[in-house]
Amino acid sequence: MDLATIETKINSGAYATSEDFELDVNLIFHNCEAYNGPKKNTPLVTLAKFCAKTFKRIYGKKMEDLQAGVGAEIPGKRSLTSPEGQPVSKRIKLDLSAVPKAVPRISITASKVADANARSTSTKHQETFSSPKKLDEPVPLHVAIAQIKESFPLRRPAKMLEGWEATCWRFFRELMKHPWLSVARPKFIYSVPVPVLFPSLRDAYAELIKNPMDLTTAEAKLLSGGMYLSAQEFVNDVALVFANAIIFNYDGHEEGDPTSCAYFDASKDLLRYTRWLSMEYLSEFLANDAHVDPPTGKDELVTSWKLTTGNRKVAREEMEKIALETPMDVSNEARAICRCPPS
Repeated sequence: MDLATIETKINSGAYATSEDFELDVNLIFHNCEAYNGPKKNTPLVTLAKFCAKTFKRIYGKKMEDLQAGVGAEIPGKRSLTSPEGQPVSKRIKLDLSAVPKAVPRISITASKVADANARSTSTKHQETFSSPKKLDEPVPLHVAIAQIKESFPLRRPAKMLEGWEATCWRFFRELMKHPWLSVARPKFIYSVPVPVLFPSLRDAYAELIKNPMDLTTAEAKLLSGGMYLSAQEFVNDVALVFANAIIFNYDGHEEGDPTSCAYFDASKDLLRYTRWLSMEYLSEFLANDAHVDPPTGKDELVTSWKLTTGNRKVAREEMEKIALETPMDVSNEARAICRCPPS
């Protein structure tokens, strides 16, 4: 069973009762669990359970609303006897004409435009808000983050994550507590693609960065399930965010551009911090291997690494050295990379 078949059956009037429709939808999720369970495909099984639970909640609410708005003949909490005392069938026929059409998904950007138009009283403002968004118009940070999350509609609640996915989530949340990345007041922006906030850099960024990544996308992919098959893949994407920033800001750093210098230096520190933090939080998934990834690039930085005990040893030594050589009277921002390991 699949959603396309269900839609075809709805349009052709093949469902005589609401129970038939409910059974077909649940069959999709049951089949997914049955097929992927023996293969130990945990992300897809978890996603199927989440979808089944969500459908049950939404479907139950819709049926209750229909019962309240249309009458007791619409399936909901039903009595098994008629007013005359005669038993009735549990399979009550559903009047599909009373069921509202599916509500289209509302775009965050579109809703903002509509809301602005409603509040605007002048013709000039109405024309401005209703006009298409210009390609080179920057998007506010909170809107850009919401748009990225909206493109991953099947994100699971973090509490449903298990195994390596749950550990990756804890590692990511600890990383986002860094004062330079804090969602409330971030000092540096790594949560959305650069061209979204700085459209004028779109071409230059595409020329230098062939595999873009941002922290919101990495988070959404993890919560979606099935997009990462191991902790290593997730760590690779998080590291890629800062590695890309180093590459993109290198020339500006050499020329002395203040913004490029700030992002270049911050990205190097955050990359080191990410490597160390990933080794500490994902220690149970490290390969017992002495392999150590060597520094690469013009600045001799480790921009990607394998989760091995050899790399953890080197990362710890590097972080201890940074902590010991940092003066005690420097600002909190300068000491931010020396956060304590998880207990």
